[in-house]
Amino acid sequence: MTTTPLVDGFSEFNLVKAELGRVLDLAARLPASPFRKKAGFFFCEFEVFRNGDFGRALELLALGNGDEYVSGAAVVPDIESYYLPEYGSFASFRFPGETAVARYPEALAYEPEGDDTAALLYSADILAVAGSSGRWSAWGERELGVAIIHVDGSDPGWQPAGMHFGSSADDALYTFVEPSFSSGSIPRRFRKEFLANFAA
Repeated sequence: MTTTPLVDGFSEFNLVKAELGRVLDLAARLPASPFRKKAGFFFCEFEVFRNGDFGRALELLALGNGDEYVSGAAVVPDIESYYLPEYGSFASFRFPGETAVARYPEALAYEPEGDDTAALLYSADILAVAGSSGRWSAWGERELGVAIIHVDGSDPGWQPAGMHFGSSADDALYTFVEPSFSSGSIPRRFRKEFLANFAA
């Protein structure tokens, strides 16, 4: 395991990519679905997802699904090229599932070599997270203001008290996504594809 909150070795980085790639298409961009499964979606604001407090949800997901590890990475900037020799780390993390409450905020806030602009909290425009069980994954896009969580089954028992998630793709569009469009409305083609991919 890495000695910093971020992955600092190629072998561990390859594990992160493999665990994410098993459940997510890392080349996809919303409204196309990055998820390899077709149902079981929940939605929240991107700012909730990239907040360290979201570690509570990750830990409940990990414990409920028997995940040995939780892996995550900034997909944008490019996951393949975001190794900075001057930092000695990748924009990715991997930690035991039962430590997510503590480790997720550490991973997001960590400033390689003291550079706050390199912290995932500020640099990750698309953030992907998944458990090693392959039973859940999460994808958030800063520009669109939304995060989507896929969970096998529809039981919302993994949701922490006081943290609210929507299960309606239509509501997510208008609550989280629509304000991101400068025109003030969602293009019809975007809306149609999003609903086709994520509506129950």
